[in-house]
Amino acid sequence: LLLVSMTTQAFFTAAIFRTLATRRIGERVSLGTAFTNGVSGCWSCLTTAIWLLIRSIPWFLLLVIPGIVKVVAWSMALPARLSGDAQSAEGALAASDSASRGRRLYLFGFIVLMSLIGKGVDQALNPFLKAFLRFDSIGPALALMAVHLVFAMMVGAVTSIGFWLTYEMPRRSNS
Repeated sequence: LLLVSMTTQAFFTAAIFRTLATRRIGERVSLGTAFTNGVSGCWSCLTTAIWLLIRSIPWFLLLVIPGIVKVVAWSMALPARLSGDAQSAEGALAASDSASRGRRLYLFGFIVLMSLIGKGVDQALNPFLKAFLRFDSIGPALALMAVHLVFAMMVGAVTSIGFWLTYEMPRRSNS
């Protein structure tokens, strides 16, 4: 189940970032383009996310605060990799580190805010889901799980677009 969840999240993240990158260069986008971008960028997204996790562990072993600072500095690695600005996971981390300079406090606040919204949606829907499951009402429980999944994807999409816009800020101001 975890593998399916990670792959699905990587697909949607790749679809969002690659489609935004396609739009940035002036090409028309469609649902088919987004699907193709999701499929083609899924592996890059997964490898970059795994590399980010591996590289973050030593920073968290040092202390929690340096780990948080590094994760915030590397938070734009996926937009960098999936937009084509970095060809490897390590290059994406370097691009994210340089792109986040001067905006790390903003990024930290954005991450905290989106985490709180996601947790709030989760906490609001969980009692209903547990109540439906307790009474063996599988139909309403499945419907509520679908609503929960849609809300989780919406929060993820808003978070992804926020990171994309933050990543694009220096490029737009230089134009």
